[in-house]
Amino acid sequence: MRVPRRKAKAGRQIALRVEEMLLSAIDAEVARLRRERPGANPHRSDAVREILYRALIGSSTSHVHTPDEQGQAEQRSFARS
Repeated sequence: MRVPRRKAKAGRQIALRVEEMLLSAIDAEVARLRRERPGANPHRSDAVREILYRALIGSSTSHVHTPDEQGQAEQRSFARS
């Protein structure tokens, strides 16, 4: 029996090593996201994605985002429900 292929996920995957102190801070952010968004089940990858988005794109003043760029970035960001 042939197994159907899964749909490819958008974006790129990266891996990184972090020290315990940084991992604890990421876990604290996961806990904050869970409190802030009841019903959602955020993971470390979601927290890191949010942190990177806020740090690199969300508060960027060096680049003016077009509406299309902003919409794409918001779609990549963890759901803000």
